[in-house]
Amino acid sequence: MEETLFRILPEADPDRNEPTGGRPRLKRPNREQMAFRPSNLEEMVPEDHPVRLIWSFVEELDLSPVYAQILAVEGGPGQSTIDPRLLMALWLCSQAA
Repeated sequence: MEETLFRILPEADPDRNEPTGGRPRLKRPNREQMAFRPSNLEEMVPEDHPVRLIWSFVEELDLSPVYAQILAVEGGPGQSTIDPRLLMALWLCSQAA
């Protein structure tokens, strides 16, 4: 037997090319999809907007007990979580409205 770099696949069986009755899975264009454009959040928020004050406040909070509860850590399994500072800022914004 001749050695090859990859395993040689058997020839296709012409009888196996019959459809199984299911509809084909297709990737189709989504013409209603939104286009993503590079943007800078810092430039999108005016300098005097109240969210800047809220973010400054949240940055000063000691959230280390909250961070200690996060199980997804660098080098370990699990999906990254949303930064608790962001969640706190969003909650404060919703309460201020």
